[in-house]
Amino acid sequence: QAKLGRDVMLALEPEAAVHACRLSQQFEPLAKGVSLLTVDAGGGTVDFAAHEVEEPITHDDSGRIVDLHHASGGGWGSTYLDEQFCRLLRDMWGTETIDRVQYPHGKQTGESPIWTDMIQQWEKYKEDYDGISNKLIVKLEHHFVRALQLSGDELATRAQAMGCKFRPNRRTLTLFKDRIDALFGPVLDEITSHIDKVTTTVAETTEHTHFQVVFLVGGFGQSPVLVNRVRTFLDEKYPQTRLIVPTRAHEAVLRGAIIHGFLGKDIIVGRRSRLTVGYHMKDIYRHEKHSSIEDKAEFVNGNKFVSVFVPLVRQNQLVKVGEECKKTLYSSSLIYPS
Repeated sequence: QAKLGRDVMLALEPEAAVHACRLSQQFEPLAKGVSLLTVDAGGGTVDFAAHEVEEPITHDDSGRIVDLHHASGGGWGSTYLDEQFCRLLRDMWGTETIDRVQYPHGKQTGESPIWTDMIQQWEKYKEDYDGISNKLIVKLEHHFVRALQLSGDELATRAQAMGCKFRPNRRTLTLFKDRIDALFGPVLDEITSHIDKVTTTVAETTEHTHFQVVFLVGGFGQSPVLVNRVRTFLDEKYPQTRLIVPTRAHEAVLRGAIIHGFLGKDIIVGRRSRLTVGYHMKDIYRHEKHSSIEDKAEFVNGNKFVSVFVPLVRQNQLVKVGEECKKTLYSSSLIYPS
């Protein structure tokens, strides 16, 4: 539909970010054998890509890397924080009240400009929060507060009941430490937990006990609260790991994709499979091999068979670019007599 023709190259977003990071002057060239983890934290998802340097990565177009772990991630992006903030407002001032502001003409007509402006304001405070301060003060626009159609005293009373503070004269909503932790904590915990999970898996399957470098990129990746949490986590559990947040981290994927297309070649020489891929087939029943699934055996033309799954590529198996993975199959005359 886009009529792009055949001159289209595809790249995984975390891999594209590696292109941008390697051309950054913020770090020295990466030597052969260095292990690196790229964490691409965006609005909707946080994606992870783990690599080992196979040929030294320099600031020009040289260098090759290979997967240490299959691509992974989850829905822990910054929009989750928006959802949690909206839920807090609903719990605080009532679903009916918030719906009246968010959907003044019904959900089928979409969100109101007043609500959209409020979310944009919240995003600025969310992105600036450092995770260290004991409170987060959110200034609400006059038209938003007025649209709530509640008195200042009632807004303040309901906020206090939720462990927050609303000042009608300044239109400020203050979130204190417990409420902030409930808001940001689940996302930050998921991200650091996944870093730990990938690191542990790599340590179990390769000679790398930890990542030497972690690149943190994406719009959410430059957020002080995430940067500080990841840095604290690494300092405590993996002190040998160096955290790098490149300049203009929110543009890293886009810039890397442009570089990837401009160079016309892939720096990835091998990837690990996200899934086990194979096929089902019928095998002649052998007691020493199939006794655990004997109850699933069936007879075909008087011969005993079992259905088995034959893996072609296993999860997290390394497959080099251009490598063929194949198995030879033979049909049985016991099933298909001539």
